[in-house]
Amino acid sequence: MPDALLIGYLEIVRASTGADEVVFWRTHAESDELVPGWWSTVHGGEPEHFVEQTWRSLVAWSVEENRPQAVGSAPALLVAAPIPGESGPVGALSISSEAGLPRGSEPHKTSITRYCAHLGPLYELIGARGQYHRATQQSSALLTAAQRFSANRNIDELGDSITTAALEMTAGYGAALVHWNRDAEAGEVVYSTPDARAVPGLELDSRGQVARACSADIPVVMDDARRLAAPAVLFGDGERSPRLGSLGILPLRGDAGVIGAIVIEGRAPGDVSQADAKNLRLLALLAGSSLQTVWEIEEITRRARTDPLTGLYNRGHFQDRLQQMIAETGRFGGQSSLVMFDIDHFKNVNDTHGHQAGDAVLRAIARLLQEWVRDVDTCARYGGEELALLLPRTELDGAVELANRLRLVVMEHTVRWTGGSARVTISGGVAAFPASARSVEALIAAADAALYRAKADGRNRVNAAEAISGPARA
Repeated sequence: MPDALLIGYLEIVRASTGADEVVFWRTHAESDELVPGWWSTVHGGEPEHFVEQTWRSLVAWSVEENRPQAVGSAPALLVAAPIPGESGPVGALSISSEAGLPRGSEPHKTSITRYCAHLGPLYELIGARGQYHRATQQSSALLTAAQRFSANRNIDELGDSITTAALEMTAGYGAALVHWNRDAEAGEVVYSTPDARAVPGLELDSRGQVARACSADIPVVMDDARRLAAPAVLFGDGERSPRLGSLGILPLRGDAGVIGAIVIEGRAPGDVSQADAKNLRLLALLAGSSLQTVWEIEEITRRARTDPLTGLYNRGHFQDRLQQMIAETGRFGGQSSLVMFDIDHFKNVNDTHGHQAGDAVLRAIARLLQEWVRDVDTCARYGGEELALLLPRTELDGAVELANRLRLVVMEHTVRWTGGSARVTISGGVAAFPASARSVEALIAAADAALYRAKADGRNRVNAAEAISGPARA
């Protein structure tokens, strides 16, 4: 069983890196040399691509120097890194390919270091299994968690995996995952189980137990949390307040420090205990590495769909959301609307005050629009000085009313920038599906035509598209 777990994890590493062979090197009990202990190969047999006598010294060097090493750079033939344990390296991990790994050596050095951060606790947990009953249960939960973490690609999946493992390892009743911004000394709950005190989105109070543990980077495990001074704030304003008998707060570390925390709540003293502390710290080590990877993926995704100047969604994401909105409206009935806004005389702002002023105007109007729309609505920068709103389940009259309200908000707002200020106005065109158009392309065209009429009629106004008849085509 332990061999199968290690080999299963090595198979995950090989599939993720594109390697032909992945080897876990362990220290030989008699010779004290590093030898291949477990491996995963593309052909299913023993490793054969690496030259053991030649490359063993490089693998050993990675352990001695406590940093990854590589043979070749573009492409790399082999990359090796030490596997950390609680008292020092427990071995080394190597990935190799006869034809060369798919990327250069540096990206693989980064990724192999993260895989090693998982393997160390996994290896030590396997060695610790069987020592006592609760450790066996915790080891099983941790091994399952390590496998699940590698497959998780968003914060909801990872949050579920982390909190599930935390509750399986203790007798706690509720758990939460917290995101921590080290620079701002602030955080919020990003995932929680149904019975936890906090819900996602709840901001941490700097005086609360969780924020203090994150700020100080100190794990907190209280066998008896009844000694906390009442009323004890765990997360912040708005948290539920069931009886708290025991508590665990495990800060999660990334490359640059604390990036979050696991919070475990027990109803009775001892539900979360010091006896759990060692394995909970191992869970935190596994979770921190995975959490950083998932947040990096989500940040890349966010940047890919966001306009960098305004923070609004970009045109590509707008098109995806519009297709989705039309399809859902066609399936479930009702109406949904599109509003196209254009900033009046925007070129004059740039020509008169400079592009710094133009950027300030775009950012200010984007912020105003975001403040007034619902969570289900989509606000995007369509192009240049043109902004768009998608309003699901909103009829034409309601969309026109909202567009006029936003027009007045913008008109009454003074935009300020370094060295100047100005007031601007916007014009809008509104169209609804299926009242104004029966396809995605026709809906955009109808809203654009209404916007053009608003500009032609003197600007600082909102025009609605005319109603049509005929079958809808999503």
